[in-house]
Amino acid sequence: LLYILRYFCHYFITSWGHIMGARMERDMRKDIFSHLQKLSLSYYDENNTGKLMSRIVTDLFDISELAHHGPEDVFISILKITGAFIILFNINVKLTLILIFFTGIMLYFSYFYNIRMKSAFRKNKEKIAEVNAQLQDSLSGIRVVKSFANEEVEREKFNKGNEEFLTSKEDSYFIMGRFYSGNNFFQGLLYLSVVFLGGIFISSKSLNPSDLVVYILYINIYLNPIEKLINFTEQFQRGITGFERFLEVMHTNP
Repeated sequence: LLYILRYFCHYFITSWGHIMGARMERDMRKDIFSHLQKLSLSYYDENNTGKLMSRIVTDLFDISELAHHGPEDVFISILKITGAFIILFNINVKLTLILIFFTGIMLYFSYFYNIRMKSAFRKNKEKIAEVNAQLQDSLSGIRVVKSFANEEVEREKFNKGNEEFLTSKEDSYFIMGRFYSGNNFFQGLLYLSVVFLGGIFISSKSLNPSDLVVYILYINIYLNPIEKLINFTEQFQRGITGFERFLEVMHTNP
């Protein structure tokens, strides 16, 4: 019965969750397009059309993905973490305090790298917007380009923007690499600490070997949602960066 219920829940989340995100994306796209129609010509002199298109297409997609996946992931993860924590606390208080200590370190580490990831993702969006701008300028004016035999000039300009985008992506992936590997390292230390101290507690007769085995098994239930939240961090930073860029346009006074 639970698996049947789970089937319908997964169906609802997968289908209507994405439909909700698509509808939010449609409404935001309608709002930003309507606002762009009100802005003066001087705004378009200062902002390239290709960059504005990037905000309307790429940024809004990241926002909608965050909007419908975020609450679901956070709610389920917090539910699992709370349940696993209560069970672990009832098995052994001392080992659970160690668990809290390492969880605190992981949260601080995640917060520190979240700031760096946000900056990196914003730079990514700016660089891909420049690539889109160059592409739009070149293709919309292709007759002028060909009439002056400027193909090589346009190619060099595009390649420069493309390389800068690659560099920004590489920087963000280095940050992500340190972020994910660092969190995995702390998870490993957590396991080792529990096994090591659990062995000491067993030798001092303050913990049963069977309780330690059960505790280690429940650590997986505790760490899986934490890992999901860590993975969610990347999506959150992409979405929040896109939302800030969306608001920059919406807050521009006509």
